[in-house]
Amino acid sequence: MTGRRAGAPRKAQSALRDREPQASLTTARAPEGEARAGALGAMGVLGRSAARAGLAVPLYLQALHAGAMARLEEARTGQWSQHDLQRLLLAAERLGLDPLGGEIYAVPGGPDAAGPALLVLGVDGWCRVLNAHPAYQGVEFREGPNRESSAHGTQDAGQAVADHGGLPAWMECTLHRRDRQVPTTVREYMAEARTDSPAWLSHPRRMLRHKALVQCARVAFGLAGLHDPDEARRVQEATGAVPAGGLSRGHCRTDRPASRGGPVGMRELKAALCRA
Repeated sequence: MTGRRAGAPRKAQSALRDREPQASLTTARAPEGEARAGALGAMGVLGRSAARAGLAVPLYLQALHAGAMARLEEARTGQWSQHDLQRLLLAAERLGLDPLGGEIYAVPGGPDAAGPALLVLGVDGWCRVLNAHPAYQGVEFREGPNRESSAHGTQDAGQAVADHGGLPAWMECTLHRRDRQVPTTVREYMAEARTDSPAWLSHPRRMLRHKALVQCARVAFGLAGLHDPDEARRVQEATGAVPAGGLSRGHCRTDRPASRGGPVGMRELKAALCRA
């Protein structure tokens, strides 16, 4: 009887000693777990975007690296900030756009990495935004009279004018909304909108129609902070990101690394995900 009574406290003490290391280990890991949870929460939009695409986060990042973020990475010598990625993904989420399908992408907005990135929508992206809006009811285009004027740009542009019997002086876009009594109409002029890019030289009417659609959509639906490719190029030329007339992709690099919001590239971002 005495032996049993003496053994009982020893068992209790042994059990207490076994629990003490576990308790201290749990306490020591709690701050680390909270930090990891906070890191994952800060990148929630990345997880949501990857889930919508049906891809694991590393594969989704790899696809963004080769597509929507490629121009920004080339210009910033392989570096871009987490803020740039979050802006892109939040805009895509809000507007229902697919960054992997080329509907929205990022380009540098200034001569160095300190300048904010520009969010650019191709014509497919603008059409997706309009068609997905619940108030959208239709669009109409009206072409102005043709004008036989001197060619804007190279001799090829002059040949394009001759082949098409002159180009319209302007193009009007009218957007109808279900919740508005009066439609919105915007007119864009060929002399102001046209550039020497290959698309404008080969399909000037189509490009002018796209330009009118974009400007009308911005007015009718209040789409701020978004650019079409021509606007982005003009902003880059005005800020010195690229010389006037433009450079081919991959030649508008900067020697200064990004310093805004903790610059990261693919390796750094993947490492941060692995740590989280």
